[in-house]
Amino acid sequence: MGEQLRRYERNLTEIETHLHGVQDGLVEQLQKAMATKNGATSATDERIQELVAVLRDFEQGILKVAGEVGSAREGMTRLQLGEFVGNDGRGTGIY
Repeated sequence: MGEQLRRYERNLTEIETHLHGVQDGLVEQLQKAMATKNGATSATDERIQELVAVLRDFEQGILKVAGEVGSAREGMTRLQLGEFVGNDGRGTGIY
């Protein structure tokens, strides 16, 4: 179980590192879009709005996955500590 926990921790670290890179790239793109907005045409404005909508959807997807990763990590911690509880509220006996 220790090896599995280490693998999960490595995966989580990799995901967190990747998300920081994605976030930095998105911020840069949004800053560029906002800097050119004043001289933009209406077609460009529409494209910017589309980009914003896509980025919002992307952010929601990232947050959903991050929540699932956090829940899995929490479950692994409980397993390690011997506190994993079944659906009926009783301990599962897995330690």
